[in-house]
Amino acid sequence: MLFLGVDGITADGITTHDEIEAGTDRTMVERAARTIIVADSTKDRPLALAAICPLEAIDELITDDGAPPEEVAKLRAGGIEVIQV
Repeated sequence: MLFLGVDGITADGITTHDEIEAGTDRTMVERAARTIIVADSTKDRPLALAAICPLEAIDELITDDGAPPEEVAKLRAGGIEVIQV
């Protein structure tokens, strides 16, 4: 099980600002049986520079209740379990 913090998450994918970090994160996602993204609502914004993985590669998002409802709906529609705390 992988818990991963990221710089950006939208219905278009998961990203970070560093290409090397993205490669490392991508490898961890590929090897994990379950991937859980941990990101506060400020990460629900346009994608950062380096793609980590598509939305389909993650299982769950843990975020705060400030996440934009339209983005949460898109993520849930994409099959992601979203937990807001």
